[in-house]
Amino acid sequence: LWKSTLHRVIYRGGDKYRISVLFFYELDFEAVVRPLEKCVQRAWGKRIHEGSAYGEHLLTTVFNNFSYSKKAGWRVFWEKIRS
Repeated sequence: LWKSTLHRVIYRGGDKYRISVLFFYELDFEAVVRPLEKCVQRAWGKRIHEGSAYGEHLLTTVFNNFSYSKKAGWRVFWEKIRS
């Protein structure tokens, strides 16, 4: 395991949630990313996430940032590039 860059998050409480989002730099579009078993055991004791395809995660993240893409839907684009 690699140590993360030093950083600090200040949770101010209240009714807002803090969400962590994975970001990967140019993996293979079809690569499935899942937590390391060592991390799973340390955090939850059992696997609660089976993993995600990098391409699907990337497209979801990008398309959700633009209102016009929400109307069109990224799945149409996803199917075109996969075929």
